[in-house]
Amino acid sequence: MGYCPQFDSLIELMTGRELLTMFARLKGIKEKLIPKEVEAEIERMNLKQYADKRCGTYSGGNKRKLSTAIALVGQPPVVFLDEPTSGMDPVTRRFVWNAITGIIKEGRTVILTTHSMEECEALCTRLTIMVNGSLKALGSVQHLKSRFTSGYLLQLKVDSARRTSDRPKENKTIRQRFTKKLSRAFSFEKRTCRSEEGTEELETFNSQESNTRTTAANAWGRVTVLTRVTNRIQKLVSRRASEDSSNIEDSPLEKATKRASSAIINLFPKATVIEKYLGSLTFEVPKDGACLSELFEKIEQIKRDIGIIDYSISQPTLEKVFLRFAKQQD
Repeated sequence: MGYCPQFDSLIELMTGRELLTMFARLKGIKEKLIPKEVEAEIERMNLKQYADKRCGTYSGGNKRKLSTAIALVGQPPVVFLDEPTSGMDPVTRRFVWNAITGIIKEGRTVILTTHSMEECEALCTRLTIMVNGSLKALGSVQHLKSRFTSGYLLQLKVDSARRTSDRPKENKTIRQRFTKKLSRAFSFEKRTCRSEEGTEELETFNSQESNTRTTAANAWGRVTVLTRVTNRIQKLVSRRASEDSSNIEDSPLEKATKRASSAIINLFPKATVIEKYLGSLTFEVPKDGACLSELFEKIEQIKRDIGIIDYSISQPTLEKVFLRFAKQQD
């Protein structure tokens, strides 16, 4: 049997090679086979450049790899690994996962304890969840998801621009007021312009005509009017921004979020809101509330009407199963 403890129990004055050799002898491996066995584990854990350095100088990740290598010396048929990748960076963690997968493919049994659900899904064929010293669930990843989750997760994003027309109208009004005020100080001509709101007639500054009329006597007065108009527009914009920030519940995006939430609840009465934020909603829909095909069909029918720009339907994660049992922990 091999064992890797949760916390490293290394003799820091010894090198990695010396420690592996010592444990190989303790496990009763024949002396002539020890160098080959030690070298194989050094290679497996990618510790060759550190093998002859004192392990007290190792990084946290290399110490965990050395502890794992000690557990694997002698090719034990059963290996216990307690949080073998704790404190590792993502690249090193992935490397150790590959090494553990290789051990499993050799036909050996690995019993792994971890708090990482990602690690469980990457390495384990069967899982068990322990609460207060008792095993509460046992089975494959898919079995636990199917048994201990109640339905589907529906996540969607909404866009207020798809339904809300108040802001474009307000922008148009401000533009028209600005143009009207400005026309008193400068010469303008009528032009038809096309924009996202449609076709409209705007007064556009005619620089050539204005230049011929402008005199030194009235130029300053026109600049003064322009300055007053510009200041007025800036106040309007600032006031609108202040109203949006101080009353976020009345913002177009919040209204769109509430509208989408109501629409989903009306479609699926058994659905519950798990998370709601500006433009983003997450629902849990029970399996008896709707089948998977029905979920897709109904969302497709209403997504344009309520401004859904993106949505996904998935099974709850293994993390959710784990958290459900974690709540029972004393």
